[in-house]
Amino acid sequence: MVDYTGAIKRGLKFSLQPKRWSAFFILDFVFLTILLFSVSGNLIPLASMLVNYSFSSIAFSSVFMYVLALLIGLCVWVLLRLWITGAVVYQSYKEKDFGKSWEVSRERFFSLTGALIVITSLSLISNLVILVGWLLSIIVSLLFFFVFQDLIITNKDTFLALNASLKIFKRKPLTVIIAWILVTIVSLVIVGIFSIPLLLFLLNLSGVGASSLIGILTALVFSLETNTAALLLTGVILLIGIEISQVFALKTQTEIYLQVKKRRLF
Repeated sequence: MVDYTGAIKRGLKFSLQPKRWSAFFILDFVFLTILLFSVSGNLIPLASMLVNYSFSSIAFSSVFMYVLALLIGLCVWVLLRLWITGAVVYQSYKEKDFGKSWEVSRERFFSLTGALIVITSLSLISNLVILVGWLLSIIVSLLFFFVFQDLIITNKDTFLALNASLKIFKRKPLTVIIAWILVTIVSLVIVGIFSIPLLLFLLNLSGVGASSLIGILTALVFSLETNTAALLLTGVILLIGIEISQVFALKTQTEIYLQVKKRRLF
């Protein structure tokens, strides 16, 4: 039997340590801050062009460059987050080797990237299927539930790790499904608790009385700008919750993976 309760308890204890989630937090905070200022400064002009259909060649070029910059920034963010993910997985395996974890993740970065590309591609293709796309996407998540753990802990290459995760699911599907459900539920509860301050803040924002799109966006941006401190504080609280849930998921997955591996279930 897999000790799910013990894995969850160790996952919660591990995830509440600031040094485990601080790298995620710093990266996401910087990225979201840049994104927020970028969007708030360009939202109204972009909306005005859309409403008035005033796209000149210069305006179109500006929009294209803006979107391209966002995509490049997004790729950098994803890759940095993947590096941190690998480090946290190794820390989940050997908690005392905090410094070494970053080097291990760097050494196995290309394998991590390859696995991410394969899993993301399969998920996107699955979502294209009408009606059952969401279900197929969940199945993909289940099939490759332990890929990052196998890559980091056993140092396998991308396709061997993908195959190992598939074998675990084929031989012990119920174990993987229960683990996925528990990790998902607890992660959502963590995020839900930390989102309460932001939800209360948004509910207390003054009503927007404008009727046009431009008017609504202008009033919304103004309302947020006049409550920057509250928005920042509640946003930071939510972000911390998201990072804690991410670390919790990685640690709990690793704990269950190690139990499965110890019992030679694959």
